[in-house]
Amino acid sequence: MTTDTMSLTQIARIFSKVFPQDEIVRQLQPGSVIRLQHYIGSTSSLALANLAEKHLPLVVVTPDADQAQFITSDINALNTVGACYFPPSGTRPYEIGRIRDTTVTAQRADVIDRIRESGETIVVTSAEALFDKMAAPESFAKASITLRKNTEMIPDSLTAKLADQNYQAVSFVNEPGEYARRGGIIDIFPFSGEYPVRIEFFGDEIDSIREFDPDSQRSVAFLDYIRLVPNPEAMSREARQSLISFFPEATPVAMLDYPGVLAELQRLYKEAEKRYSEIAGTNTGDITGSGGNSDTEFNAVSNDDSGDESKPGIGKSAGGDESASAPEQPGSCYLAPDELAQQLRNYPRLLFGALPSDVRADAEYRLEARPQPDFNSSVKLLRKNLADLSLQNLDTYILCDNEGQRKRFEELLGESGPELRYHLSVESLHRGFILPEAGIAAYTDHQIFNRYHRPKSKGKPRRGGISFKELKDLNVGDFVVHVDHGIGKFAGFRKITV
Repeated sequence: MTTDTMSLTQIARIFSKVFPQDEIVRQLQPGSVIRLQHYIGSTSSLALANLAEKHLPLVVVTPDADQAQFITSDINALNTVGACYFPPSGTRPYEIGRIRDTTVTAQRADVIDRIRESGETIVVTSAEALFDKMAAPESFAKASITLRKNTEMIPDSLTAKLADQNYQAVSFVNEPGEYARRGGIIDIFPFSGEYPVRIEFFGDEIDSIREFDPDSQRSVAFLDYIRLVPNPEAMSREARQSLISFFPEATPVAMLDYPGVLAELQRLYKEAEKRYSEIAGTNTGDITGSGGNSDTEFNAVSNDDSGDESKPGIGKSAGGDESASAPEQPGSCYLAPDELAQQLRNYPRLLFGALPSDVRADAEYRLEARPQPDFNSSVKLLRKNLADLSLQNLDTYILCDNEGQRKRFEELLGESGPELRYHLSVESLHRGFILPEAGIAAYTDHQIFNRYHRPKSKGKPRRGGISFKELKDLNVGDFVVHVDHGIGKFAGFRKITV
């Protein structure tokens, strides 16, 4: 048995010898279609991480959000550049009155900011996340606020701009989209980044900018400048576009199951059409479903700032009458499958698996990979399989989720040798595979023991304890849980000398 702390590095290096990276990169021209077949398990993640070494930015689209998160986790484990996950908005078509999850809103805004800030980005998303259109890239850039140390900025002007961007004024910031002012100090919890920032003024000049922990109020980092991006869900609805439009047309778009992506968009779009019909009533005329090119008399509503921009597709009528609120047509708010297909014709496409009937590949590459077998927690079956692979001169890398699992395998499998060639490592991929032409197999311990595998994420840090805002909101008589004494009633604060 060999304990290898860098098995994924070894696997990626060996995989690169059988993956035609240079040949594929040469053919990734605007409008080209490259088909990759039989990429089993996490070999698709290996291929994407390998391509990212030569070609960034890179967009990856999957049929569902869970698969997108697993792909993101795999690429981050394999690639030093790293991938960011663009999540779905979490709302259904024309959903009115639902309170949006600020964590999701902040994550979407953070990804858009990263796209604009640096082209060296891998963005992984799903059909559902693409479905909601957003303000155009130009509008997003125009609405962003950049603050620099030792430059002039009137505090009242800054708070007015924050209010225009739908930031909420609070006593203490605790969630993205909030700001608090106390004299010459303005705290802002931006939609991008991990921590809130504190802007200290000396008159009308920015004296300092620093990130801080909202729980302890301690400084995390001092900054020379900060860019405050708007909430993409609450911006003007004029000229909305899909996420793809934020990337230049030389950007490769990888589709894992392109027909599946189109089918999911079709399902969502039909739901939007049905909901639109229910809201609009009988005065809307016929509704078409292709990219919003309907000739119906019921056109998009006014983009007046007085409308409730937080409700997608819902706004006030030109006269401002709430009772006359009318929905925009689905094509204005949501991405239809044929609209995506049309947009992608200008981009290099890297299609894993099956192709739609109307798409022809310019080049095809097949990988002779096999899936990890089902062992149903049987160590006996695993040992037999390892022995069979050893006879075929294959090295097997067993990836363990934690150190305890690695030690467990050491005890169960014993020493490795010529008849049982395997390596153990505390690393993780979503799905294992066997790649005979490369002489390797990669197995995951969660598949061996039929356990659920949670993708690793690079989200905002979780904070423990209670915030100042939550303390302020406590009322005498509220039930609380004490760390030592259990459930009790809050009796108020008492000042003590320490």
